[in-house]
Amino acid sequence: MTIRPLKNKLQPEYYGAYTGITQGYMVILKLLDKKGGFGVYRIPRYAADILNKCHDEVAYRNKIAEIISSDPRAPKSFEVVVPRVLKGTFLVDGEEKFILSSYRYKVNATQLILPVSDIKLIQDNFKALKKLNVEMQTKKLIEIYDNILRQVDKYFKLYDINKFRAKLHDGRSKFVELDDFGQDASKEKVIIKILRGLHFGSDLQNLKEIGFGTTPLGQFQVSEAGIRLSNTAFIIFKSPTGLFNRKLYLKNL
Repeated sequence: MTIRPLKNKLQPEYYGAYTGITQGYMVILKLLDKKGGFGVYRIPRYAADILNKCHDEVAYRNKIAEIISSDPRAPKSFEVVVPRVLKGTFLVDGEEKFILSSYRYKVNATQLILPVSDIKLIQDNFKALKKLNVEMQTKKLIEIYDNILRQVDKYFKLYDINKFRAKLHDGRSKFVELDDFGQDASKEKVIIKILRGLHFGSDLQNLKEIGFGTTPLGQFQVSEAGIRLSNTAFIIFKSPTGLFNRKLYLKNL
């Protein structure tokens, strides 16, 4: 039987054939190119099975380097600094706080904070607002949108991926033109969708109503080369109770 790799030059021993490349876990590499910094890279499930057979740390790291070097898209010069990174790892890189979903996907880890008055209206499904006249309804819904924008500008650096911050600003004029409430697209429904796309562990939200196109809010996908990290990036390890955190700076490894 002939084994055909999924893509040219990808060794079937590590990356499989026909059935697709399934990520086993990830590693963090120190990148020794001109840009420097660090990178998150995948270890395919097939290769993870091979790594589990290594009997010591040296053999384990050498095999990781061999696996990564077999991929033509991988960095040419690197050092393995974190040999096993699991999905759900919490990272901070500059102003970005995110959780690793894969070597290409980030998940938002910043919590949106709004004024108490806004939160009360939203949690009550805008019932109190619906009792006011139309002019007051419109004014308050636009105010909530603007409050969201201010928080996004100040704390949500991650949302520069796919130009989400710019799209929220550009979409304001379309938001203003929507009905306040209604069965179809409305200011109320758009606000709820934006909040879902911004919360910790954000859900993917389609916002075509305000001009977002096909990429949903909250989709933080980078290229096949994987997530790149700066020299200031660190991992946060949380205790089971959440009361204690430990920081692991990649530059110290």
